[in-house]
Amino acid sequence: MQIRKLKLYQIVEATCSDIVSEGLGISHIKTEEYKPLTGFVLGVMPGETFLAKVTRVKSNHFLAVVLPREELPETWIGAEHSPAEIQHAKWCLFNVSPDRTESACPIFTFCGSCKLLHMTYENTLRFKTNWLKTQLDRAHVPAPEINVVESPRKTGYRNHVQIHINKHGHRGFYAPYSYTTKKFPETGCLLFD
Repeated sequence: MQIRKLKLYQIVEATCSDIVSEGLGISHIKTEEYKPLTGFVLGVMPGETFLAKVTRVKSNHFLAVVLPREELPETWIGAEHSPAEIQHAKWCLFNVSPDRTESACPIFTFCGSCKLLHMTYENTLRFKTNWLKTQLDRAHVPAPEINVVESPRKTGYRNHVQIHINKHGHRGFYAPYSYTTKKFPETGCLLFD
């Protein structure tokens, strides 16, 4: 079998094994026909198998975003799964993590601002605590017990954001891995007032 390289905007099937600091899922492609690369995918949870659109390919890793169901081509034929096996209403997920929640933002993953809206707030705090412990361990910094104080405000907590305005006058954040401005939803952004 000939080993192929990933191409930009290609749709791939992968499985997430863990989440890294920026809320990206460490993922691996499920077929052997592609060069083995580690992927960092926005919008997935550990244990999920999914379809993602590749947004950047480097020599030893790729970046991608979980594929919305409406962007799935009708002619797509999966390596292991068929489109009929998709188990989520909005995303191309073949098995959904029990820890996943529905994002309150209608443009989650299309906008480049929020990375963890597919988790409950409690899971987000647990993830950030574990990430902090890992970073302290790597730096060989002894740390006592870490106590996380829950914020009373789950949304509208930012005092400073950088908003981009495109040539059409649309205000928003840059889309993931691009310089395209994604307009704020009609309901407003959850990050700031």
